[in-house]
Amino acid sequence: MLFAVVAAVAFATILAVVAGITLASSASVAHDLYTSLRRRNARQYSEVTVARVAAAGIGAAAIGLGLLARDLNVAFLVGLAFAVAASANLPVLLYSLFWRKFTTRGAVWAVYGA
Repeated sequence: MLFAVVAAVAFATILAVVAGITLASSASVAHDLYTSLRRRNARQYSEVTVARVAAAGIGAAAIGLGLLARDLNVAFLVGLAFAVAASANLPVLLYSLFWRKFTTRGAVWAVYGA
């Protein structure tokens, strides 16, 4: 009984995280990329359509990457995810703490450089 509750909580947590990441990334593609680069005065329904298409594309890419990584160790993949996140965030955190003239442009380029 306890194992079933723990498994259900873990599944719900994973589902919520994946849904949040998919929603954030598709909204970012629709609002930031489509509206800024493609059309300055984009209508709301066209932005929603782009977000839906982006969510489907992101889901297909995630499924494809998941199929490629099915034979890898889960602990290795988790460690790899933490290493990539830390390598992108640590320089920005250190620069912002110890460099007085650190700007937003510097933060963006520090993340790109990682």
